[in-house]
Amino acid sequence: MWYIYHAMLDADIVEDAIQQQGGSGSVDEQLFHEIGVRWIWTVNKHFQVIPRGYIILPGGGTEDVAETEFTCGSNGGGTDQCDGDDTALVGEIRMRVRF
Repeated sequence: MWYIYHAMLDADIVEDAIQQQGGSGSVDEQLFHEIGVRWIWTVNKHFQVIPRGYIILPGGGTEDVAETEFTCGSNGGGTDQCDGDDTALVGEIRMRVRF
């Protein structure tokens, strides 16, 4: 099992890029949290099943960048406002056979 906290030391570079594109506002340094688990199940000496999965939860910085004007609406031509609060789920199952 693991937990990873992704953050920026200084968000000035991202804020400058947003301002150059015509946006405004401040960006939080917190990007996202990743929580995952991996398990190895050895059925016998020739066969293993390895399920793995993780979830990514957006932080304040991700939401701030998603809410900027140049990521939604003006650049893509759409009118929907981005929220940046979607959760990412990833999973896989590997099967290993050894002879």
